[in-house]
Amino acid sequence: MFKHIIVKTEVNQYSQHFTVDLKLIKRVVGYAELTKKDIVLEIGAGTGNLTKELLKKSKNVIAYEIDTAFTKKLESLKSKNLDIKYTDFVTSRPPKFDKIVANIPYNASEPILTKLMNHNCNVAVLLVGKRFATILTTAKRGNRLSMLAPAFFNVECLEDVPASAFDPAPRVISAVIRMTPIILEDLKQNKRLYVTRELWQQRTKKTKNALREALIRYGAAIGETITKRDIRTVIINLELDETILGKKVVLLSGPELQKVIGKI
Repeated sequence: MFKHIIVKTEVNQYSQHFTVDLKLIKRVVGYAELTKKDIVLEIGAGTGNLTKELLKKSKNVIAYEIDTAFTKKLESLKSKNLDIKYTDFVTSRPPKFDKIVANIPYNASEPILTKLMNHNCNVAVLLVGKRFATILTTAKRGNRLSMLAPAFFNVECLEDVPASAFDPAPRVISAVIRMTPIILEDLKQNKRLYVTRELWQQRTKKTKNALREALIRYGAAIGETITKRDIRTVIINLELDETILGKKVVLLSGPELQKVIGKI
């Protein structure tokens, strides 16, 4: 058992596992190198264990918690620098923030990360399942998130965390990861990652149209003029099924996305 136990709770309907090791919490916050100028986003505040430490180190904390069962505990923090939002982060429009520090719900890890691809921040330090951390840091053929992540973030796995650091304890080993956003300009030397990112930015379009636009944008970025004929040739050479080309990018499975970007 840890000597530094803060607030314990029962498992909730959103499968959240709350950090109860103060030393771990301090390390997690330290990885983000917070200053009193930073506005920090926390996703899944729960009992407020992490929130308390974030308030000490930052200018303001925007804390999301979907489960109103934790309202009393969070409201007890009573800080003018704390903005609590009792809603689903994935479907929300968060205000401007500088950094993210969070122990995110494991069963919502992928949609949360996908949403973060659309937001600018300096750094994100997250507690996640070890398997999820491995997906983000290892090239796994046919895994959509494994292909998308390196087009948006540099991801480091900083430490593994035992189940005993949480209450209730998860059934898996966890990990602390740090994600630093990649500037699109820095991807010009990597055509595949550049096109992957531009493809995903147009994910509500049909794949054929999004791919055409992504290739045009890449050409412009490296100072090359790409004609429509060039693009048609590239797409033909990819030998993609019309079913895939007709799908919206967001609906592509991992293996389908692999086929689209695999030959670029």
